[in-house]
Amino acid sequence: VLPNVLPVIIITMSTTIGWMILETAGLSFLGLGAQPPQADLGSMLGEGRKILFTSPHVSVVPGLMIFVLVMSINLLGDGVRDILDPRLKSGSLTRPVPRTAVSREGMPKDLERDPSAILDVQGLRTEFRIGPDVYKAVGGVDLKIGKGECLGLVGESGSGKSVSAMSIMGLVPTPPGKIVGGVAMFGDEDLFAASDERIRQLRGAAVSHVFQDPLSTLHPLFTVGDQLIEAIRAHQPLSYRQARSKAEELLKTVRIPNAASRLDSYPHEMSGGMRQRVCIAMALANDADVIIADEPTTALDVTVQAQELSLLDTLRKERDTGILFITHDFGVVSAICDRVAVMYAGKIVETGTTDEILSSPKHPYTAKLIDCVPVLGEPERRLDAIEGRPPVVNRLPDGCAFAPRCPRAQADCKTGEIPMRRFGERRAARCLHPLEEEREVEHV
Repeated sequence: VLPNVLPVIIITMSTTIGWMILETAGLSFLGLGAQPPQADLGSMLGEGRKILFTSPHVSVVPGLMIFVLVMSINLLGDGVRDILDPRLKSGSLTRPVPRTAVSREGMPKDLERDPSAILDVQGLRTEFRIGPDVYKAVGGVDLKIGKGECLGLVGESGSGKSVSAMSIMGLVPTPPGKIVGGVAMFGDEDLFAASDERIRQLRGAAVSHVFQDPLSTLHPLFTVGDQLIEAIRAHQPLSYRQARSKAEELLKTVRIPNAASRLDSYPHEMSGGMRQRVCIAMALANDADVIIADEPTTALDVTVQAQELSLLDTLRKERDTGILFITHDFGVVSAICDRVAVMYAGKIVETGTTDEILSSPKHPYTAKLIDCVPVLGEPERRLDAIEGRPPVVNRLPDGCAFAPRCPRAQADCKTGEIPMRRFGERRAARCLHPLEEEREVEHV
């Protein structure tokens, strides 16, 4: 705790000392501090006031000394804080930049864009460089989303789902994050090669985000109406009145009652479900082609979660919008997603249609995730758990990253690069010994 609170203590101390000097000088200036023959900067400033027009230097010099002394103490405190702050050492606190730095070491081999995909991500690699360590948060991810399609991205916490999604529009903070490989094709345009101005135009217009915590996403000092209007006018040449009317229609679209009055509400005056609907309305404000929903229902109760899922499903079918839906829960995936990509240790380990994944998973990790989900009406079903913990991405093991936790792991799983193995046109798994083989042996 101490390394994290020490910078705050140092700043508080340096600021307090500066205020003490100013207060002492002010009292002496008024004649309530040091008395003659004693002298300090405040009394010298007060005495010099009497001869300000004939000898201005008598009062200017002590005034400048007070200013220099107070500023020096505050700057010294800032410097000591910068040296001791562990977050500054790691590079996580720095001047924000408009987008993630891109330093691609190479393009994916055999790059072929899928014409049916509105967003085609291939070979995405994102790293965090903190001191001498390199954290390979995303180690070569392929994602394709078609018009009106919902792709579910599933995996444990720390598997790289959010970093992959944020990398698409350059939202990973730099430093320490950096995109070091891959392409993200939005139509015929490579997002990683686009200019900063072009990315600014696309954010919130062509590609929108719905983040996990709406209370931290929405600004607490502005009404939801002001924030919706800002999102609209940033991309559309509308007057304030026209934008407000559209904001009201958006709130009605996401089924918020009394939409006109709710425009003047602050985020803290709304429930979690209503705040999340406001965020969805903001994502829909400019008729986005792709919506990236990063665990938008995690903090909601089951009833509100079902309403949000139904709303997203209805809106994407009505507007033909592609959705990348990030979640931990296969129950949520079954309710809204057409296809599923399962992620582990920064890589996609299995992909296929939702029905295929749920009915016959190929990768042992996928099967373990499904076994963690309770099934209504099957009280005797045993809920399984995955032993061990995910690997640290700056020390990934050789071979399959899931091998240390996999009951089917063999010697060949722990060496070399494990390729994706095809099981059909849109079905693949990164496994040398998939579950399908075991079932075939049992059948024989």
